[in-house]
Amino acid sequence: MLGGLIELPRASRVAGVSMCDTVLSWIVLERASRGFRVVSHGTVPIARGIVEDGVIRDATQFAASLHSLRAQIGARTPVHAGLPETVSYVFDMLIPEEASRETAVRLVEFELGKRLGVPTEDVFFDFEPVPETAGKRIAVGAFPRQVVRTY
Repeated sequence: MLGGLIELPRASRVAGVSMCDTVLSWIVLERASRGFRVVSHGTVPIARGIVEDGVIRDATQFAASLHSLRAQIGARTPVHAGLPETVSYVFDMLIPEEASRETAVRLVEFELGKRLGVPTEDVFFDFEPVPETAGKRIAVGAFPRQVVRTY
């Protein structure tokens, strides 16, 4: 099921981490004969004020929370971490079938400018095709560069 949603790493054991203002949630997966199986999962609390509205306010304390998380998932386990959704902007759009990657980038930049009203150089974004859709539909994810730098 995950194969169509995210790029799966080649490692035999992987972890996913989701971050928000009050907690780090994690899951560790291990390759099994038919895909993956859950090895462990849980949460690590983040004290109030360390992260506010998805923005790290105290990097030292946030690092301490990550260190606690590392003890739970294992130091050598590859991790895929998602930035807090409170600071993200996600949408889908159609682009011409024949559009090159360069053209698609320009189209996304134009759309971001309309939707967010900020210069595109202040936003980190990426996109990928939406599987099994008619036309050339892409999913776009964007984050303010200032927020990304704190992570």
